[in-house]
Amino acid sequence: MSSSNRRLESAPAPSSKPGWNTGEDRLTNGNHMFHFLTSIMRDGTGEPDFPNVRFPVTAEDIESAERRIGNPFPEQLRKFFCQIGSGFLKAPQSDTSRTDFKYINRFLDPDEVAELFLGEDEDIFPSEGFDDGELPFFEIGDRLYLVLRDGQVCWPFGDVISQNLLAFVTELANNPRFYHEAYGLE
Repeated sequence: MSSSNRRLESAPAPSSKPGWNTGEDRLTNGNHMFHFLTSIMRDGTGEPDFPNVRFPVTAEDIESAERRIGNPFPEQLRKFFCQIGSGFLKAPQSDTSRTDFKYINRFLDPDEVAELFLGEDEDIFPSEGFDDGELPFFEIGDRLYLVLRDGQVCWPFGDVISQNLLAFVTELANNPRFYHEAYGLE
């Protein structure tokens, strides 16, 4: 694994990186790609103990994290932050009751994404790190994260789970354990 500094120095310009925002999309874009989640994810500022909660993220939060990592976030991740924020998605669409969950299923906030990408917090950084071009965004368990690689949702150093963030989130809303079941992790 290369160091965080090497990753940033060798990071291609956003326009040449597949899956990364080229700057054409604005933070205030009217696209409502992820708004379907608002019906199953409660505002976490009012009900943080609910299994599906979301916490607001500001444009300043997003831009600050992007400056830290030296690149804009991938377009779909930026839209997710703008429309949903961060939070937990543990129960399927049809089940909004509280149950005992043994998995985290947490969408990181922009600052946490930057911390992990840069390796700034060894308490949460996985021992194997991340490969060049991988951007952690989703916590499964203790020091275990899914990453965006070329716009696809992937296991770190491994297989593609979904072709893009929207496909991942849509499947997750229907079955929050689909990525476990698909890879025999049950």
